[in-house]
Amino acid sequence: MRENPIYTQIRIGKNYKDFKIIKIKTMRSTDNNDKYGNAFNEQKRITKFGEILRKFKLDELLQLLNILKGEMNFFGPRPETPNLISIIDKKNTDIILSIKPGLFSYSSVKYFYEELEIKKNRTTDSDYFSKILKDKIKLNIKFVKDKSFFINFLILTNLFKKIFYK
Repeated sequence: MRENPIYTQIRIGKNYKDFKIIKIKTMRSTDNNDKYGNAFNEQKRITKFGEILRKFKLDELLQLLNILKGEMNFFGPRPETPNLISIIDKKNTDIILSIKPGLFSYSSVKYFYEELEIKKNRTTDSDYFSKILKDKIKLNIKFVKDKSFFINFLILTNLFKKIFYK
């Protein structure tokens, strides 16, 4: 039986409103995945085709539908799962969720190849929470405070550099 190539997952948007983010499926399904998904220690489930899609961020293309539905913007902090939102300090979460989430932000540039780096370096959950997530929170707060057309232009320029000039 063929799997559905489209994947949805609950994410938290502006003012703590949840929505279903839409992506192209890049991982093999498991029976033990809850409705909120489990983002960690599943790198071995990424398909070869999925790795290519992720490398060029093509799995994010369907999020244009989330933008058209008004749930996301092109620029803003990446939307997180409810389980991650629940462990972030409320003061920081309030700042991050004061604007719509987006496809592109400071953290999406810095951690452009995050999944591939985690796979290569065998990053543990505790490494992710103590280092990467902590940094992403700082970058997302910085984005909310700095947001402007110029910042968006810089982010887009840096993303193109990551894609085409690795």
